Amino acid sequence: MLRPLLNVARASIEDYARTNNLRFIEDDSNTDERFSRNFLRQRLIPMVEERWPGASERLVEFVRDVAQMNQTVQQQTIEQLALCIDYRPQWLLDRQPLMNLATLQSLDAGSRRRVVRQWLKQQGIQLPSRDTLEQIFDEVVEARIDAEPLLTVAPRFTLTRYQQMLVLLDEDVHLQAFEPMVWDWQKEPIVVLGDRSLICSAKQERSDSAIRLPQKPLLLKRRCHISGDEKFAIAGRQGRKTLKKWLQDYKVPPWLREYLPLVFDGDQMVAAPGLWVCDGYYGMESDGLALHW
Repeated sequence: MLRPLLNVARASIEDYARTNNLRFIEDDSNTDERFSRNFLRQRLIPMVEERWPGASERLVEFVRDVAQMNQTVQQQTIEQLALCIDYRPQWLLDRQPLMNLATLQSLDAGSRRRVVRQWLKQQGIQLPSRDTLEQIFDEVVEARIDAEPLLTVAPRFTLTRYQQMLVLLDEDVHLQAFEPMVWDWQKEPIVVLGDRSLICSAKQERSDSAIRLPQKPLLLKRRCHISGDEKFAIAGRQGRKTLKKWLQDYKVPPWLREYLPLVFDGDQMVAAPGLWVCDGYYGMESDGLALHW
């Protein structure tokens, strides 16, 4: 909305209209002092002008200066936020914007709070109140290093911290828990699992995760279906470790671990989509496949 006469006095506009024979309509509500704006115009501002002539004009100039300062601070906040934003697609978080707490803590206290508010705003969260913002810092950002905080900041949104990153969780993102199932990857290369899908595709980018799949149906399992003592060897990595240890090594967030589909050939793990390929199933890039979740 363009309001070019916002800073022009009402009397000046009326004088101009009359001088130039312009017809105009007076809104009946302009005289209703139940509206704060009318009370200010008709009662308070005339009293201020009578006591301090020219105060209204100086106030307008002050508001204009404050608006310019706000604009400068807002631009600075956007630039600081860009420095604090980080992405960890290798944690199965795709392009979800995470807040790097080390970078955030390098800012002054006021900037930290403005940056967090702007980060939440960019993800569709209504700006938190001052009290909620302080709660975010007290209970999540500045919680002890070994804490696993969870704080509801808006309907369906929860704030947590993982590996010195601030993460916003959306409860509307449905991760499907499933029982062991047969996957005929040759006939059905895409399996929908809640709001995420397991996808088998030709390898396109250079990577160490190219995979050679057996020419037969495979089995999909979750972590809860696998013995905690069973150990696995991953192509390109030293030693054999339990699934729990490998998930920790690859920094898979705790809230995703139970839903990650694991591909098995009988009792032998083949791969964890998007993370690793097990020994014996690594494929050459020229003929290998890729699994994504």
